[in-house]
Order: sequence, then structure tokens, then C-alpha cells
Amino acid sequence: MNNIRGFTLIELLVVIALIAVAASLMYTFFAQGLALYTAESESFSNQETIRQVLSDITNKARLSEPSAISCSGNVLTVDGTVYKLSGSQILKNGHAIAKNISGFTVSVSRSILNVSIADTAGTQLETSLSLAPQVR
Repeated sequence: MNNIRGFTLIELLVVIALIAVAASLMYTFFAQGLALYTAESESFSNQETIRQVLSDITNKARLSEPSAISCSGNVLTVDGTVYKLSGSQILKNGHAIAKNISGFTVSVSRSILNVSIADTAGTQLETSLSLAPQVR
């Protein structure tokens, strides 16, 4: 009688198949997590860029006289600085300051400057600013 200890070929194949199934489940889990992280990072980056543009516009407008602020269509001019949407970018004096933008709306109504920026993912941020004369 042979008393050889070891694993049969069937046992090894079953173990390899189980490891392959477990590895594919782990890969799917990590791949979905990575895709979600990437999408959220891009969304955060776009929102941060929009906030920076809105901050730049409001800071420039606050330092300017109301008579130095005008808008024509969706082009905003603040003290000689021109903000406008070109394609999917917001340009400041011809230089891109934001990408992946789907909408840039500006209006002046009753001495209130309204600015709205939307990105291609659907996020929309708005701000309003009073254009009352500055007291010095």
C-alpha cells in the first residue's frame, strides 16, 4: 500500500479557481472605488476652480467703482478686465482661468451684479454683489 501524502490535481484546480474568483471580486471592488474617487476628485477640482473665479470677480468688483462695471450679453467687464465664456473655458483678458464650463451668466439689475457659473458636470454656483457707491 502506497502512503503518499499530497494534493490531487483536482484539489489544486479548485483552490486556484477559488483564489481567482476572490481576486476578481477584490479587483471589481477596488476598481469601483478608484473610479468613484477619480470622479469626486474631478468634481471637487471643478467646484474649487469655479469658486476661485467667482472670488476673483467679486474681489475685482468690490475694488472698482460701479461705473467701471458693465456686462454685455455674457461678457463682464470690471475696471478694464474682461471675463467671458469661450467654448468651455472662462477667459480673463484672453487667458483661460477655468475649464469644463458649460454656462457663464452675468447681469446687472438694480445695482446688483449677478454672476452664475455652471460646469459640464451640472454644478452651478452663483453670487450676487451690490454695486452701491463706495464710501471713502
